[in-house]
Amino acid sequence: MPQFRIRVALFKGQESIDLSRLTALPDELSKLLRGIADDAGVPPMDNAWRASNFADGSLEFTVASSDRLSKDLSVRCARIAEAVFSGDREDAFKFGVTDRTLLQYGSLARKIQPGETICLGTLGKGARTKKPKRWYAVTAETVLRLASDVRPYFDYHGAVLGFIHAIYIAADKPHFDLRDLTREDLVKCYFTADMHDAIVKMLIPREQRVNVGGMIRANRLSKTIESIRVDRIEPVETVSNDEFERFFGSAPQLTGGQSAADFIADAREDEH
Repeated sequence: MPQFRIRVALFKGQESIDLSRLTALPDELSKLLRGIADDAGVPPMDNAWRASNFADGSLEFTVASSDRLSKDLSVRCARIAEAVFSGDREDAFKFGVTDRTLLQYGSLARKIQPGETICLGTLGKGARTKKPKRWYAVTAETVLRLASDVRPYFDYHGAVLGFIHAIYIAADKPHFDLRDLTREDLVKCYFTADMHDAIVKMLIPREQRVNVGGMIRANRLSKTIESIRVDRIEPVETVSNDEFERFFGSAPQLTGGQSAADFIADAREDEH
């Protein structure tokens, strides 16, 4: 089956490096390749990468996608990668690159320390091809061409369910930390003076679940919520044990005859 492959050269010409660099840069590169494949439409189950064909005496190796990719997906990955590596913004967007992938390329470039180099090049279709037709160095200039006007954050109006972890009333910008029940992240929630009393009421009982609405700022790269400018906060009633038990069995046809416990267990296995 077709594979999309690139050749990677790290720390070319250097006699020694700090050991921690062996994990920092490959980790960012892995995120970039997963982003390129995602932009090309590669299914999550096939968005996996393996390194091979290491060259003697240097950190030069081949990174290949899953061998389950169709020819069309392999070609799309190659087109996006070539456009990103070369800094061709017009082609990158024409072939379907997303802002998140461009930001990840910038994240990789920022991890490069003075004196270090990273070179990338796409490989031809044949499995015997060992060298790219052209190497592209990852540079700040390429980042500037690709992502100079890409904002790392985006804003939207929405709501998050959680409970108040800590509150900072006397801060220059009064806010509280909300423990997001979905991701378990802490989200900073900024509020105005007129909301003070309403927010304090949400502290009792302890770990009262609340629905916090407002203007949300999210990070494109990490896909996490950075902050909320709160315009409303509402308590969410906790389901009692009796109500929870009554919920199970309320729609027996939903599980196809399985018990709720077996149905959930099977669903969790499918996720891994």
